[in-house]
Amino acid sequence: MIFQKCLVHKNTMKRIYLIFNLLLLSMFALAQQQPSHREIMTLKMPKGAEKIDASRVGDLKVRKLDKKKADFFRDHIYLKDDLLNYYTYRTDIPLLRKGLENRQRQMVSLLRQNPSFTVTGSDIVTYNNIKYLIIKYQEDNQWYIWYSSDYNKEGSFINGFIQYSKGDDLKAKQYLEDMLSTTKFNNQ
Repeated sequence: MIFQKCLVHKNTMKRIYLIFNLLLLSMFALAQQQPSHREIMTLKMPKGAEKIDASRVGDLKVRKLDKKKADFFRDHIYLKDDLLNYYTYRTDIPLLRKGLENRQRQMVSLLRQNPSFTVTGSDIVTYNNIKYLIIKYQEDNQWYIWYSSDYNKEGSFINGFIQYSKGDDLKAKQYLEDMLSTTKFNNQ
C-alpha cells in the first residue's frame, strides 16, 4: 500500500515537473514573439479583400473568430467573399526553430490528437523562392488552411489561416495562391 502511494506520488511529481517545464518553455517562446514595428514581408492581398479592424471582429457573423484571436492577429485580418484570412509574423530564437518538415509532422500529429479536428491535406509548397507549410483541416462546420513560411535569415516567418465554409474550397485555395505568389521577405 505504501509502495503504491509512493509510486502515485512519484508519477504526479513527474507530471507537475513536465507541466512546469512546458509552461516555462511556452512563456519563453511567447516572449520571443514580439510585435513587429515593421512588416517582415511584403505581400499583396487578392483584389476585393477588405481589411478588418480588430474592433469590428464582433460584427463578423460569417466566421467564428473570438476576441482573443482577433487581438493576436489584430493588424492582419482580411475578409473577401466570405473567406476570412488572418496572419501574424513571428520570430523564433535559433533553439526553437524547426524545419518545415518537422513542423508539419508536429502540427498534423497535434491536430489528429483532437477528435474535433479532421486533417484533409498537408503539403510543403514554394512561392517566390519561399517554402510554405500548408495544412488543410476541418473543425466542426469550419474549414481552415493553415499556412506558415520557412524562416528568413533573422528567424522570422509568417503564420496564418484562411477560414471558410465547405463549398468554398476552391476559392480559398485560389485566395492563398494569389496571396503567396506576391509574398517576399523584406531585407532578405
